[in-house]
Amino acid sequence: MAFVLVAGGLGERLGFSGIKLALPIDLASEETYLGTYCASILALQRRFGDESTTIPLAIMTSDDTHARTEALLEANNYFGMAKGQVCAFVKSICLACENHITFSHYSPTSRNLVPLFM
Repeated sequence: MAFVLVAGGLGERLGFSGIKLALPIDLASEETYLGTYCASILALQRRFGDESTTIPLAIMTSDDTHARTEALLEANNYFGMAKGQVCAFVKSICLACENHITFSHYSPTSRNLVPLFM
């Protein structure tokens, strides 16, 4: 199991100057959308897994949001998730599934997927 979050948009239409993932969803605690999403994944890990279970989170960003998404993750210590459990990637990178999730780069001039890591 893994979660993929599509996060390529800015919050401009909502009157927010940052990325949508940084939007506070609770005005009292100022918890962000991404923080709540990560907390939900961690709760699932605790409920349905053992101590070695980790549920990966892949965040598809855009050129406009990638650096700010990574900065949000780092500034908040990945919201309690392990650094290796979260992967933010720009939408030019495709997910390919075989027996596991691999992140690959798609070349528009070729139909080949070039593995980045496994």
